Amino acid sequence: MSSPQTSPAPGSPPASSRRAIPVVVIGVLVVLMLAFGRVNRRDPGLTEKRARYLQDVEHLGGFVLGDLCLPKLAGAIATDDDDELSAAFAKIAGAWIPPEIDQMASRQHGAVTVTTWQRIEQKREDVVDGEQLVSWLQEQRRRFASIDAVRLKVKRMQPETAGRLDGPWNGTLQLNITGQAAEERPRSTTFELSCRLGSLDDQLPERDDWFLELVVDRAEITESSRLLMEEMTDETGIDVARLHDNWRDISGSRTPALTGGIYLADYDGDRHVDCLVTDISGPGPLPRNRQGTIPGRDRPGGIAEVVQRVAGRLGRLRQRRRPRPGARPTLLPQRSGRSGGKNPADCSTSWPASTPGSS
Repeated sequence: MSSPQTSPAPGSPPASSRRAIPVVVIGVLVVLMLAFGRVNRRDPGLTEKRARYLQDVEHLGGFVLGDLCLPKLAGAIATDDDDELSAAFAKIAGAWIPPEIDQMASRQHGAVTVTTWQRIEQKREDVVDGEQLVSWLQEQRRRFASIDAVRLKVKRMQPETAGRLDGPWNGTLQLNITGQAAEERPRSTTFELSCRLGSLDDQLPERDDWFLELVVDRAEITESSRLLMEEMTDETGIDVARLHDNWRDISGSRTPALTGGIYLADYDGDRHVDCLVTDISGPGPLPRNRQGTIPGRDRPGGIAEVVQRVAGRLGRLRQRRRPRPGARPTLLPQRSGRSGGKNPADCSTSWPASTPGSS
């Protein structure tokens, strides 16, 4: 008696195909591991040659041109030195300057007039020579009755051909002139410049004729009929000489990050905004309202209570920051009107001097 023969189930893959699947998977994993290992073997960062090249570019473009040469040119603009300016542009092949200011777009913002201009295209017929460029620079300087500062800075500078430090260089500069126009009107002009230099090396400060081309790409001229901000420290009654000065009072790495601050709030609830001045160097004047005391109190002791209450809260916060020992807050009123600003004249005006032992 013979046994019945079984046939493979319909749709199932042959045994040889099933055996090939693990081989394919293993092959893919091996390829991925080899690729990953090749990536990991790559040297991170810049090569020594590339790093040295970038250092040379920074030295020549940032230090030699930016720190040694351009300040001399800025000084020549400030003093209207015709000889120095002419020497810098003696061999310039071409320059492009903006049109007259009356051909630029102007906008009025209260007391401030802002005039802007942007170069759209660089036409060959608009090119000027070095003498005309110097005259244009002098004209920008002479629009100021007095000069506060002239700054000429490098924004970007690189060799025209990558890797060749001994060839021409291309870059962008920014020229900023600030001062006063006629009738002491504040004025500021900023020009974005594109430039091309024939060469750039350590001997450039001793040479003349630095530029081959100079293009004024953008101009912004701002002028105001009056001062927008002015010094008012003396009017506040705050003796700033008693406060810590981060620029002057430097004590090394032990100086805390927070040496004082100014905080505005209605600390005593009288609907007047007070000014809390905290300083690491010690206390200052005590707060006063219009009557010299806190509303509802007929004795100066109420003021000390407010100071102690606020100082206690700040003390808990300062403990978390671990400041230098001896930091004490002082409370000063600010000249401001009642809430809503409808009566600016109704404000705190008493500024008594601090007395020994006050908190």
